[in-house]
Amino acid sequence: MVFILALPLAGIFNHSFAQGTADLKQKNSSDALETVIKLSPSQMLDLFLIEVSLRKNLPLEKLREAFVDVTLQLTAKQYITPSVGPRAKKNWLKYRQNAMDPTRIQAGQKFWLANQEELIQLENITGVPAALIVGILGIETIYGKNMGRFPVRDVLVTLAFDYPDTPNRFARSQMFNEQLSDLITWCSPTGQIDSIIQFKACLTQPSSFAGAIGMPQFMPTSLVKFAKDGDKDGLIDLRNSTSDAMASIANFLLQHGWVVNQPILIPVKTSSDTFDTIRRIADGDPNPKWTLSQLKTMKIIDRIPSSSQAEDLALIVDLPIIDTKGVESITYWVGLKNFEVITQYNRSFFYAMAVTEFGYTVAGNFNPEQKNPVNRETLNSVKQEKPQSINNDHPGHKRQKRQ
Repeated sequence: MVFILALPLAGIFNHSFAQGTADLKQKNSSDALETVIKLSPSQMLDLFLIEVSLRKNLPLEKLREAFVDVTLQLTAKQYITPSVGPRAKKNWLKYRQNAMDPTRIQAGQKFWLANQEELIQLENITGVPAALIVGILGIETIYGKNMGRFPVRDVLVTLAFDYPDTPNRFARSQMFNEQLSDLITWCSPTGQIDSIIQFKACLTQPSSFAGAIGMPQFMPTSLVKFAKDGDKDGLIDLRNSTSDAMASIANFLLQHGWVVNQPILIPVKTSSDTFDTIRRIADGDPNPKWTLSQLKTMKIIDRIPSSSQAEDLALIVDLPIIDTKGVESITYWVGLKNFEVITQYNRSFFYAMAVTEFGYTVAGNFNPEQKNPVNRETLNSVKQEKPQSINNDHPGHKRQKRQ
């Protein structure tokens, strides 16, 4: 694959990541000569390194040395390419069964026992439930067991400069371009490349096929913005330090708007009139748009929780289900702001429900009084014929909230 770019000889960095096209007209031809050229991924990478060198004041020769042996990750490219042909219907029961696997729950219990004191202390300091931190770590990597095997540098180079030919290729390439830039920032914390060996080791650490790193599977942009030194050793190591991983998750949720002591979910009323109303307004959007007062007026909820206000915003969570007999239905919940915050980690309703139920299930084994927000997983379902939820179709990890 090649990218076709129109590059003025003066100011090439302003155009080096523009969408390929051959019909760009010349601008200010008296000042700059434009030439249509074809660039390979390696050439695009070199232009990127030149720009990074200028923008971050890093030595270009060291950047080139750190990237000289990049290998395009074709397997990662295949994984991130949308499947061709009819897609399987999304099924919350199947997704939930995988999330609530007994082996995962046992790992969660072991993790809780080993880190209980620190988890509770972190909850007391931040207000982020320990159960949710345990849930995210368990669903993401089973507490570090599955952190990925792809060199993060090579993954991001592949997806930034050789992204599959899809309708959203340009936007996705730009996103991974930004992630690659932030990876370089993360791996040069002093603002300089002090050791090429350490710098390259950081760049090539293992990741998921999309470039997510460590126990909590942070993308590089999240590393730069939200990673925390939980054990106060002067280093942030999300691969080996559970303290750093837990503190970073709590900080991520806090920075995305976690509301202390507010519920995550509210069950809907189980009546035919309620379901008719919900069907009309459920749109798969993870952004809250209905006030609790409106939902109460529409008789979707019985009451407004004492820890919430009538004007607090909420959303409709719809979870398509296919049972063992092939009967289709949907489970509905009302998600509050904290549910939306969890979807900032991964925009799928399935994901947010899974980490919540899993985490609180683990916590409930040690505290019987711990209330599980997801304890009526099938009571609020109704058979229906409308298309399945469009929300639970997000394989990527994790969409960054624009600040």
